[in-house]
Amino acid sequence: MGSQMDHTADNWELRCHHNPELQLQRFDHYKLVDIYGPAPYANWPSGSDCLLLTQCLQFARSRPYLDLDTSHFAWIIQTQGLQETVVPRGFNHDIDARSRLDIPDPAS
Repeated sequence: MGSQMDHTADNWELRCHHNPELQLQRFDHYKLVDIYGPAPYANWPSGSDCLLLTQCLQFARSRPYLDLDTSHFAWIIQTQGLQETVVPRGFNHDIDARSRLDIPDPAS
């Protein structure tokens, strides 16, 4: 309910935690292969655009035998020593990448 600034994908507070009518809703973790599988690997972010989520998906993609899901993000980050890219306050990777790649703004 509202903005969550921690940017985690494995420890969210969902609506069912705040609304008794939704208590029966179940949240399951997704297999990482189901997330990275449909994305063409040639189009994946690289360099400064390769942030934690992409790094985790790259790790999982190179080790499909581990059968990882979204509950493993913290483990991947910790065991691989991954670090969030430090960016200036207010910087937005999506806007920057879109302008560098000359992709039109979908909101316009």
